[in-house]
Amino acid sequence: MTANEYIALITSDPAKVSEIKSPIIVKWEEVYLRTTFHTLGIKPKYEVNRKSSYWYNKTVTPASYDPKYESIFEGDIFNRYPTISKERYNWQRSIYPTIAKSMFTQALREIKGALFQLGTYDATSHEKNTKAFLEGNNFNCKSLKNYIREVLPSQMVNDPNGFLVVHYDFEAETATANDLVFRYVSSEKIKFFDKSLLVFENADKSLIAIDANSHSKLSYNKKEERYYNLVSVPHNLSILTAIQLGGYYVAVDNENHDDSMYYDSFFSAGVELAYPVVRQFIDNESLAKDLIPIVQQVDPTCPECEGDMTIPVPCPDSEADSAKGCTEICGTCEGKGTVSRNMGDVYTVDFEAAKEMNGLKLVDYITPQTAIITATEERFYKLLDELRSALYLNNAEEAQSGVAKTIDQEKMRKFVSDFSNQLFEVARNLIIFCDALINLKVNPSAACIVQPTQFGLESEAEQSERIAKMKEGGFDSLILRTKTEAMINTGNSSDEVKKMAKVLGMYDPLRYQNEKSIERKTALGIITKNACIKSLYAENELQKLVHQKGKDWFMRQDYEAIAAELDREIQKHLIVNERPIYVADGEGA
Repeated sequence: MTANEYIALITSDPAKVSEIKSPIIVKWEEVYLRTTFHTLGIKPKYEVNRKSSYWYNKTVTPASYDPKYESIFEGDIFNRYPTISKERYNWQRSIYPTIAKSMFTQALREIKGALFQLGTYDATSHEKNTKAFLEGNNFNCKSLKNYIREVLPSQMVNDPNGFLVVHYDFEAETATANDLVFRYVSSEKIKFFDKSLLVFENADKSLIAIDANSHSKLSYNKKEERYYNLVSVPHNLSILTAIQLGGYYVAVDNENHDDSMYYDSFFSAGVELAYPVVRQFIDNESLAKDLIPIVQQVDPTCPECEGDMTIPVPCPDSEADSAKGCTEICGTCEGKGTVSRNMGDVYTVDFEAAKEMNGLKLVDYITPQTAIITATEERFYKLLDELRSALYLNNAEEAQSGVAKTIDQEKMRKFVSDFSNQLFEVARNLIIFCDALINLKVNPSAACIVQPTQFGLESEAEQSERIAKMKEGGFDSLILRTKTEAMINTGNSSDEVKKMAKVLGMYDPLRYQNEKSIERKTALGIITKNACIKSLYAENELQKLVHQKGKDWFMRQDYEAIAAELDREIQKHLIVNERPIYVADGEGA
């Protein structure tokens, strides 16, 4: 179907927008909702029904609540106990956890770190005008390279069936490079798709149709419920300038035998495991609530109504009412006939009454079986561990055995490689689209992509161990310094630690040389004893300097000022009047 055919169809009958929507698009939207339910940390709204409080009959709506996720809450989380009371149901909604969100965030951070921490990637074009567009802030107010690193990975995880689209600005009078518009289109906004046409809806309900030869916009009149004012910009390039984000490909057999398909999220295994994890957490909290020692108490008869639950009151001026007598609910016991005492109250029982009780306790405590909650907690942590494994988070655990860590790292490496291939395939297509619309010709070789081939999947401890071995092996000091600073800069180190590493790397030329090399050069007279002493005390004196003058001072100073302070402190450790064995011109003293 072309854009013109689609527009003609819905202009005559706006209801056709819903009627011709392919069932596979509904599946796309389902993947999006089920994934973002966890990755965005959607929480449910709930009611609080507490008496004698301003919370009475209050509805609490968390900031992340969205009604479109309500069917997931009902179908996948809370629809487990059909006979549950309203109060307990709302309590369970109130304690809904966002455990999965933090785990998905961590997993995404691991992927981005593995892909980009070494900095060996690029996405640009050989064409000068296209390159300028890609380096401008035209991709969600970022350059394309920064968009790939900061935004694209999470969009791929959240919405694998969504699209990235490049089209001409419909408000511009002419179609030029400056009039290109880049946008992400979520699955829930897509109204129609086949190999030759993509139609999606804007917030104002206008429709944008992208086909192989034109970009069109059709406005919508909400009051009259009709489409109008078609604006169409032809390009005649015979390509659809829209690319699906992608994930794990799933083909769908259907009675029409067409090319129906959808993508599952790269985190799909984690998405499905997150549901039982959340349910089990809620079950654990419910059981913990139920297993609090139960108070059994004997409530005395209400002294006001003497157990009748009502008390006599004057009747209105009516003979009929006076004849039968008038009563009202007892205010002391609220119509229960007994008085329930607060657990903090003191029960006073006279001696004669106590003798008649025959050992009956006014208050007793019943302790339930705690083994139940122990078993459910074990199941929760087992499910949680399975979720961590599905998100490749076990790779970050220091406590793993060598074999397990090797296996997990290999799985993670394969996963990151697949993710990287899809991410840079999307980037490649975007560059080709931009170049084609700017230069009005399709050039498949316009994209210049440098894709990561090595992925940083080691922990900081493993990296430190590897750097130490490289140092022992006599690797070049510049390589060791670069790798050490890269490890510190991409880890969880504070800005203060990062700056200290940089200062020491510049101040101490022996810092990244191995001991055998230093000994040999010292024996040859290339390195003085004072140089060794300076290297020995540099780190300790720098730490003392930061402690004495404060972190704020340290972060404000440039290298020259810090080095001067270090020289003054280290001077007291140096050998006075040491005769250098080696001088700059290479001649001995």
